[in-house]
Amino acid sequence: MTNMTLALPDELTKKMKEFPEIRWSEVARRAIEKRVSDLEIMNRIASIARDLNLSSNHLVLSNIATVFFEEFLKSVAIKVNLLKKT
Repeated sequence: MTNMTLALPDELTKKMKEFPEIRWSEVARRAIEKRVSDLEIMNRIASIARDLNLSSNHLVLSNIATVFFEEFLKSVAIKVNLLKKT
């Protein structure tokens, strides 16, 4: 496994110290994994769009649809969890 050093603003470091139970390296690792996954998806979409000769307007609409769908799934997940608690 590769190690990475991050430079963080002092104010952020102070706030992080308020939560010593959090494994911040794991938080960073997951955020990086998510970003890489998102970029891979966007690359696949762009590749498919090129193959289909779609314009950049189609890609913008695809991005909007993807964000909307992700937010929809999050809201459904939140509602399902709330229902389980009652």
